Amino acid sequence: MSDYIKRDDVIKIANGLILKARTIWQGDEVLLDMGVTFRDMVEALPAADVEERKRARNEDGDYEVLFKCSNCGWKSLCMYDNEEFKYCPGCGAELEDT
Repeated sequence: MSDYIKRDDVIKIANGLILKARTIWQGDEVLLDMGVTFRDMVEALPAADVEERKRARNEDGDYEVLFKCSNCGWKSLCMYDNEEFKYCPGCGAELEDT
C-alpha cells in the first residue's frame, strides 16, 4: 500500500533547508541549488487522486435493528457479520471488526 504525503509539508521542509543554506551555512551554493532543485521537483509532481477513507462500526443499540452504522446511522434488519457487510451500504465507510 502506498503512503501519501501533503505536497505543502514537503515544500515547507525544502524551504527550511534553502533558508539554512542561505544563512547558517553561509550561502553554500551547492546546498542552495540542491534545495531549490528538490523543491521544484516536488512542486512539479502530479497530484495523486486519493480520498480519505471513512471507517465505521456496528452500533446495534436497539432490539428492532441488527445493524446500525456509527458513521451515518444507516440501519438494517440483516444480521451484521464480516461476511455480510464489509462497507456500509448507506455511506460506503469501511466497517471495522468490533
